[in-house]
Amino acid sequence: MKIVKASSQLLENLPNIFDLILKYYGEQEVFVYLLLGDKKVDFVVTKDGNSLYIDSNGYRLFKMDKDCNLTYYKDKNYEVYYDNGFYAVDSKGLEYGINVEPLKQENMNVIKGLITYSVYNSEKDIFLSATYQGNYRKNDNGIYLYNFMYNNPESIYLVDNFEKNKYFKWGILPKDIQAFNKLEYSRDMYGFDYVLINENGLLSFLSKGSYNLEKKDNLVRYVKSYIKTKKDYYYDFGFFGHLFKKEEVEDLIIQRGLSLDVDEALLKVYNGVDYYLFLIKDYLKTMREDKDLNEKVMVLKLQNDIDKK
Repeated sequence: MKIVKASSQLLENLPNIFDLILKYYGEQEVFVYLLLGDKKVDFVVTKDGNSLYIDSNGYRLFKMDKDCNLTYYKDKNYEVYYDNGFYAVDSKGLEYGINVEPLKQENMNVIKGLITYSVYNSEKDIFLSATYQGNYRKNDNGIYLYNFMYNNPESIYLVDNFEKNKYFKWGILPKDIQAFNKLEYSRDMYGFDYVLINENGLLSFLSKGSYNLEKKDNLVRYVKSYIKTKKDYYYDFGFFGHLFKKEEVEDLIIQRGLSLDVDEALLKVYNGVDYYLFLIKDYLKTMREDKDLNEKVMVLKLQNDIDKK
């Protein structure tokens, strides 16, 4: 991508761009940049960091700080804020967050980490978070997450009346807070047989055998936590507690109008591979690197009769 100075003659032949600028900026002075890409010409219009990226397919709103770093992006699905991590709001008002904590470097390109996905329904005051163990990598756009949501969450945290309970520090969990930890057993572990006996009965286990009761060699269940320690550890009773299948926990979540499913469109935005977001980040990178940027800006002021200067 290359930034060049736009001409008034070019803009005069694109009246729809003037209408779009008037819609979002009104009759005030704005700055216009012309972008030359691979067989395409795009525009960026900006005022005090509030910007429009325009190409032949449409446009997107975004904001940037004084150092040309992205702070806000809006598409047809989400409004995304980058000021403090990653925070998004969809058209229904649901609020989403994604947070990544590294565990270890698998190789030069892949990092294993804990990925926490959260969603909050402010209207119903219900909060959900699920922490997964998955792989990611770092690139020029930030962090790229692989399809972690196809794994079983390591922990699930579901809270009713969230505003009342979000500052709960430690002790016996109130009934509005449901915390689940994952238990996973391979066939050679005692816990594998214990779960099957607990769910099917000893006689069934002895007569049918574990292979007939469970075809998979790994068994996953969730156990409910009842105590939160001062160090933010949720204490459970292992397989001696009540065990839930993942589907049972998901039913509790669905009953509250939420889901563990991560929208592919949201993941694309987080990974920076959304079409317009990719273009915008490329533009911001070019802005940071262009030493002659001030010479390439066109100042435009729209009034009832268009006054260009």
